[in-house]
Amino acid sequence: MTTVSSVARRKCAFFATLLVLTGALSACTSSSSNVLDIPVATDQSVSTASIPTSTSETTSPSAAATTVAVAATAAPTTITDNPFVIDANTPLTFSEPIQMGTGFFAGWANGNTAIIASETADSQLGCEGFPEVVLEAKTIAVEERYRITPDDPLRNGAILQRNGQAVQIDACEGFITDISKITQDTKGIITEAQRVEVKDTELGVLESAPSFTLSLDGTSLLTTWTEEGSNTAARIDLTTGAVTQILKDIDGGRQIEDATDGRIALSDGSTVRIVGADGTVQQSYDASSFDISDDGTRIALIKDDQVWVTDVGAPVGKPAKVNQAKGGTVYLSPDNFTVAVVTSDFGDTEQPPTGWVVLVRGEGAQTAFGPDYILSAGWTLSGGLLGFDTGKGETKNVLALPVN
Repeated sequence: MTTVSSVARRKCAFFATLLVLTGALSACTSSSSNVLDIPVATDQSVSTASIPTSTSETTSPSAAATTVAVAATAAPTTITDNPFVIDANTPLTFSEPIQMGTGFFAGWANGNTAIIASETADSQLGCEGFPEVVLEAKTIAVEERYRITPDDPLRNGAILQRNGQAVQIDACEGFITDISKITQDTKGIITEAQRVEVKDTELGVLESAPSFTLSLDGTSLLTTWTEEGSNTAARIDLTTGAVTQILKDIDGGRQIEDATDGRIALSDGSTVRIVGADGTVQQSYDASSFDISDDGTRIALIKDDQVWVTDVGAPVGKPAKVNQAKGGTVYLSPDNFTVAVVTSDFGDTEQPPTGWVVLVRGEGAQTAFGPDYILSAGWTLSGGLLGFDTGKGETKNVLALPVN
């Protein structure tokens, strides 16, 4: 049995929020019970009720793959924050990871400044009486590490960013305690926070939603949850707080993401469904994890040791093989062609580490890091750097991996 220590439990309360936003749901979860501060919809609790299907055929990515070697060249000598334009045939190169500091990776403040979560000497007591994590920022090649949140325990939740908009979500004891629109300066410091008064009297979204994502335009949150065996998807307006039900009695309540043309993608942990604005299933993929590009047009999928990238709703082609990162979480970079496959391992047992980072482009894959204990990961908004944390249990170090 895998367990989470009582001290690590508070950190998992924060990272439960972060991980469900990215789809990596298992890193802080006991094999026999859910110890996260946000309830997670397990495979057993997903409803078997079906949504109307379209005439589109289901695509089942199960064909065998031929591994294609990816060319490796000398490590880059400089790191920039400029968006890079590549195609699937551009050779994949990466450098040695850059040490960013101790703590847990919690995202990026800007192109080369990582957000690091940790307890500090002045951490306040918060949920369940445990010290709250503090969000700090560290820029590559700069010694200074500075706090990005004000001295307020409600301002230490996970941060989502999209299309120039940012929102912070805090949780405790299985309840969302705060959703706020935030404004950040160029260093990532939160300068203003406006709480969203969610009008949630009927749906109960704040009590049971395991997954949140920002809409493509950044004006609303999409969420999905399971209650009494029934899955529901809804949209929360970040200006008015109004909750609008999108779908009910759906297959897939574990992960939700927005796509173009009014479509959404839903996953139950074994099948990813692309649902149109009219509620019909336009395409289904046999996959355990997925990620949709920031522009909502491309989707990365993984099933066992096979990874695909295709247009949202389109059939898949030949997969890439990722042996070490089998069953990991996929992170599609802003170039829409490079996928980081990360297997999470919190490191709360005496077992050898099982966390890996594998980079995929086209039909080729390269192991970039591992094995180690890895909890969370994420690309910069403009690409070029993949952040993640390593180390056993609570002793974590944040790394930045330059990728070209």
